[in-house]
Amino acid sequence: MNNEIVKYESMTGQEVQLSPDIVRQYLVNGDSKLITDQEISMFLALCKYQQLNPFLREIYLVKYGSKNPATMVTGKETFLKRAAKNPKYEGHKTGISEDGKTAWAEVYIQGYQVPIRCEVDYDEYVGTKDEYTGGKPSGKKVPNKMWASKPKTMLKKVALVQALREAFPADFGGLYSQEEINTVDMAALNVTPIREPQSNSQKSQDNSGSNQKEKEGDSTITRINYVRGAFTANKAIVEQVLKVHELQPDKTLEPELDKMTDESYLKLVHDIEFALNKAEE
Repeated sequence: MNNEIVKYESMTGQEVQLSPDIVRQYLVNGDSKLITDQEISMFLALCKYQQLNPFLREIYLVKYGSKNPATMVTGKETFLKRAAKNPKYEGHKTGISEDGKTAWAEVYIQGYQVPIRCEVDYDEYVGTKDEYTGGKPSGKKVPNKMWASKPKTMLKKVALVQALREAFPADFGGLYSQEEINTVDMAALNVTPIREPQSNSQKSQDNSGSNQKEKEGDSTITRINYVRGAFTANKAIVEQVLKVHELQPDKTLEPELDKMTDESYLKLVHDIEFALNKAEE
C-alpha cells in the first residue's frame, strides 16, 4: 500500500492531511499492527467523504484482535454539530420509557408536517463485556462501564443518532456512533485531541518567513471557524468554556485565538467538545 497523502477540508474549515502511515502511528485505538491496508483505505475514504477530522476525535478507528474487523465510530457531538449546520434542521427531542427499556428521538425538519421518529430497545444495543469471577471469565456478558453507569443516557443517544441519520442521510451516511456499536468500550477510547503531525512540505513552509505568515493566517481562520461552528450547537455552553480559558466571545476573540499555542488550542477544543457532550446527557 502506498503512503500517498490525502488532503481535504473538514466541516469546520480545517485542512486535514492523512496518510496510511499517519493513521497507523497516531489514529488507531487498539493494536495498530493488526490493522489491514483495506481497513485503512476505508477509513481514509470515509474521513474525506464526510469531512471528518480524526485528530479532533470526530471519528475513531478501533481494532481489537486479528479475528475482528476494524470498527469506525463517530462521537455524538459530531452528529449534533453537523445537524446544526443543516439549514433544514429545527431541533430534536428525546425520551425514554419508565422502565428504561425503550428510548425514542424525534428530529424536526423544515417543511415536514411530522418529525422523523426512531425508537430503540435496550436489549438490542446495550454494550457488554466479559464477566470475570476470581480473575477468570465466567462465560457471561455484563454491561460495560458506560452502559452500567448511564443506561438511559446511552439508549437516548442511540435513538437520537439513528433519527438524525434517517432525517439527513447525505450528512450522516456511513456514520455510526460509539453508543450504537456495542462491541466498543467507549471508556477505553482516548478522547483527547492530538496534534496533527506535519508533512515535509509543511516543515519547509515553517522555515520560510513568508510561507509561515500565510500558514498562520490560515490557522487563525480555521480556529475562529471552529468556534463559530461550536456556537451553532450551544452558544451558552461554548461561551462558558471560553471564559474558563479567559477568552471573550467578541471581536477580540480572533486575535486571542491567533496567539494561542497549538497545545492550548487543542485543550480548548477538547473542553468545548466535552462540555457540549455533557450538556446533551
